[in-house]
Amino acid sequence: MSVRREERRNPRNGKKREIMIADMTILFPDGSKERLRETVPVSNKRLAEQWERQRREELLRQWEQQKYGGDIQGKEVPTFDEWFHGRYWHEWVVGKRNKPGTVESKKAIYEKHLKEVFGHLRLDQIGVAEVAKFRADLVKKELSDKTINNILAVLSKPLHYAVDVELIAKAPKVGLFQVEPPEIIFWEFSEYARILAAAEREGEMAYAAVCLAGEAGLRVGEVKAMRWNQVKNMMYRVCRLASLPERGWHCMRHSFGTHAAMFGVNPWRLMTWLGHKRMEETLRYVHVAGGHMREAPAEVLEAADGEMDPDRRVLRMLGGRVSVTEKEPSRQQYGNTKRARRKVAGS
Repeated sequence: MSVRREERRNPRNGKKREIMIADMTILFPDGSKERLRETVPVSNKRLAEQWERQRREELLRQWEQQKYGGDIQGKEVPTFDEWFHGRYWHEWVVGKRNKPGTVESKKAIYEKHLKEVFGHLRLDQIGVAEVAKFRADLVKKELSDKTINNILAVLSKPLHYAVDVELIAKAPKVGLFQVEPPEIIFWEFSEYARILAAAEREGEMAYAAVCLAGEAGLRVGEVKAMRWNQVKNMMYRVCRLASLPERGWHCMRHSFGTHAAMFGVNPWRLMTWLGHKRMEETLRYVHVAGGHMREAPAEVLEAADGEMDPDRRVLRMLGGRVSVTEKEPSRQQYGNTKRARRKVAGS
């Protein structure tokens, strides 16, 4: 047995006293070991040894329940599919009011990547080894690190929520990759005006959708949530009509945030307008704007003439972009990437 007496000195009065210590090395069925030193709550040697045996059995029983048969309170553990479409979806996705784009993304990722691998497994059967194999399979498919992180995040959240509601004892770490945030690409003022004009020629639906993204800063998922069937590819048609490079809806939202930062909006106000949860997300727009500062077009300044309220002034300036004519150099011939800007700077 590993139970023994030890002398301990009371730090308050300096007196010595004897206590019983259980120094245990637990060997689990999967071959792993764990060493524990615990104070035994009895002073009798025979009772202490009995306590140690019971403690070993309890630790082994907890390990088996966590690995194979539910949590320590004997609750029935659902499969990942049952949990994902059941309590997790209702209490977390719906209850937390996930954004339309987030909801759509979670559904797509589950059906394409998670259902076949994890859907049939109980939550307590999904461990580090299962996640590691899954992550390795995603890497083998040559998916980008950002895409893999998105998939792993959709896997991780339901498992951690199951821990929060005490359905399982613990959730495995998924091991996200470190990735750089994507570059913010936006339209120049004159390009933006051409986009709006082209959208108006495309039709009322296109013009409304483009204004929601560019004039109000809505996300693509929020625009799609308007239940319009042809929104997805509409932006590419608008770009072609404007004789500009084909870019997605994100460029309209990026233009809204970057232009507002150029016009001097308070970052905290911009954070609210864009619906960001963290200031770090908003400051990316501020930093990009700081690297592209230039004199505002006359049409933009005229739109805000006489307005003293700082927020309304910025909004008026944003609205004035529609009237900007082609006076500034367009980037359509060299794009909006770091490499292209270096090329222009050296020309």
